[in-house]
Amino acid sequence: MINFETSPIWLLICAIAAILCTCILYWRKNNDYISKRLKTLLFILRCTALFLIFTMFLNIILVTKVNMTSKPVLICAVDNSRSITAAKDSTLVKNIFSNNYNSTLNKLKENFTVHSFLFGEEIIESETPDFKDNSTNISSLLMYANRLYDKNSIDAMLLITDGIYTTGFNPTLIAEENPYPIYTVGIGDTTSINDYSIVNIRYNDEVYIQSNCVFEANISATGFNKEELVLQIFDNNKLISTRNIKIDNDIYHSTLDIVFPPESPGKHFYKFILTGNKDDEIKNNNEKTCVVNVIDTKKHILIISKGAHPDINALKQAIESSQNYTHESKLIDKLNLSEIDNCDIVILHGIPDGSPTSKLIINKLNGNKLPYLVIFSEHTDINAFNQLNKNLNIEAFNGSFEEAYPEFNNNFSAFKISESEIKTFSNYSPLIAPFGIYNIPQHSEVLFNQKISNIITTRPLIINVQDYNHRSAFIFGEGIWLWRIKNYLSENSHNSFDALINNIIQYLSLSDIFKKYQVYINEEYFEGEEIYINAKLFNDNYELYNTPDAQIIITHKEQNTQYPYYFTKSDDNGYTLNVGTLPAGQYSWRSTASSENAEGAFYISETNPEYVNLQAQHDMLKTLSSITGGKFIEISNNDDINNILKSDISSGKEYSYLKHNKINDSIIIFFLAIALLGVEWLLRRRAGIY
Repeated sequence: MINFETSPIWLLICAIAAILCTCILYWRKNNDYISKRLKTLLFILRCTALFLIFTMFLNIILVTKVNMTSKPVLICAVDNSRSITAAKDSTLVKNIFSNNYNSTLNKLKENFTVHSFLFGEEIIESETPDFKDNSTNISSLLMYANRLYDKNSIDAMLLITDGIYTTGFNPTLIAEENPYPIYTVGIGDTTSINDYSIVNIRYNDEVYIQSNCVFEANISATGFNKEELVLQIFDNNKLISTRNIKIDNDIYHSTLDIVFPPESPGKHFYKFILTGNKDDEIKNNNEKTCVVNVIDTKKHILIISKGAHPDINALKQAIESSQNYTHESKLIDKLNLSEIDNCDIVILHGIPDGSPTSKLIINKLNGNKLPYLVIFSEHTDINAFNQLNKNLNIEAFNGSFEEAYPEFNNNFSAFKISESEIKTFSNYSPLIAPFGIYNIPQHSEVLFNQKISNIITTRPLIINVQDYNHRSAFIFGEGIWLWRIKNYLSENSHNSFDALINNIIQYLSLSDIFKKYQVYINEEYFEGEEIYINAKLFNDNYELYNTPDAQIIITHKEQNTQYPYYFTKSDDNGYTLNVGTLPAGQYSWRSTASSENAEGAFYISETNPEYVNLQAQHDMLKTLSSITGGKFIEISNNDDINNILKSDISSGKEYSYLKHNKINDSIIIFFLAIALLGVEWLLRRRAGIY
């Protein structure tokens, strides 16, 4: 195929020019002593060469269709958690990865386009595991791969793991939706281990002094039938409760509900220790410490609405599921403004509506620096709404609304959302959201974006905003009552919806007077886990700066040992510090920068979740492969991995494309013209023509 950027008539002009130039050479004088046949040959050679040279000055494009077959695309994911090298076959695993894994990977690269990942606490692109991650999340890996790549671009996944996951949910639950086969390679020892352990403890990290501390402890025991275990609970090293557990099976699982009132406000380190008369094989999974912040008062929530609405009832039921809050609701036309002075959080539904009362409410909220949640409805006045927060507003709103589905924002970090809850949210009904241009402040976090007709937009559906003196949250749409119903239909409970509302309210309840010096440090770590600390210092104009030195003193409570450190000043005007690792135990800390200070506490646990269960779950891996159309491979047969994949996945995807080449860029045409002129010159010299 030939395309012209100029008119094709120029080819005819080039041909005429080549003929004329050649005629001038061979017919301008008498060359009768050479044969007519030779003269014709010389004429053709010279004419063709000149034609090729002339055409190289034209923008002629040669278009050719190229058909290709790509290599199959393979995701190779290796479990990088500590459990991989903690089991009995750790020596075998280390030898395989140090001696055979690289050669296996190189063989795979000959037949596949390989994307290598390590997964554990996080997912990174790498081929070299160090097996130091403190948790394993297989479901997160599958969801990450499906978000990163188009569903039709992956041919298979090679998953190398022991099948033990400590966070997330069972990956087989989403396996049916996986668009490509998963080939699992089983690592680890599947034999039963005589062990008892505290598998996990679920609890609220903040409770109120008037309510109870509620713990849900999962206890597991293997090989201890007819034995008795003792669970001891300590509060700041003081024994407060003892539970006797009778084991009635060789494989025992039990969930204990433990409830007791907190003794005093402040930080409490509740330590759970499980002991038995017979020793178990894994020693470091029998203890867990929970850090609980006991608050001395409940928060009171005032709900103000334009009128009756099912959203209000859904909010009330969600709030009542938590013991941390009390609530009351008022219609705006029956509200006494003094009632706002007696509440801690305000929820506005359909307000501000442009009425004089709503303006007084807004002034009261801003004057008292109260945290608030605003739910946008058809009664909301857009101009009054835009006055709530000068940096958050909706432009070009013409009074129209549209259905907006929730799309979770993976960068959201204001509070924790589990993988199972994210999956539940994706099935929620749409809210009726205002159509317009949304301007959001920098100091905000979007929880859900609006998804309109399967198109994910940048418009927020739910957003948190952190000002210097208080917090606020916004739900841009009405109809959340349908979310609560949808939650019950899919899970037979309202837990996910109630947790979402209470997380938003808890975020608002933590609103406090802005602190010029803020230190960011976790409250729980595992022994061997590196401790990273960040800090920020603000001046009187709330501008970030790090001119003064910042230091922190960490104190080990039991040993009364102090660890002093100085922060490193970062390029973004903040402070950073890598403490490294510290021994297990309770710690308090106090940090100072200029005249500002901050303090807190954290705990380092000896119990690593990767050591709680070391029995490899190969049955789960077999199920995962079976559901997706893959195969399960024993790690001892790692030499067969390439052959199995090569035989099952014979070829990649066929595709074609059009290749464009300009004639004036062609070296072949240039040298062809030179060759023709060279041959013509030699023949002329031989015939005696000069």
